Amino acid sequence: MILFLTYKKFKFSNISLVISAFHELIKWLVSLNTGESGDDFLGTRGDIWDAQTDMLTAQIGATLAVLLFSKIQKKSISRLNPPV
Repeated sequence: MILFLTYKKFKFSNISLVISAFHELIKWLVSLNTGESGDDFLGTRGDIWDAQTDMLTAQIGATLAVLLFSKIQKKSISRLNPPV
């Protein structure tokens, strides 16, 4: 079975990536402006790819949610609005 995203589904799953990137930028700006060590504030534990890993997992989770729950949502909506 080949899984693919339509443009609409792809657009909605990318909203999570935008929110995640914005969150990482806010954390970075706060760590710069508080005067604390940036690594201590961000809690990266020495992982230089921490922000990118967080954004990747957010994107994977959103994409899976769209793919898995879109059929369930369609069925629920069709039950609420039966064809006339």
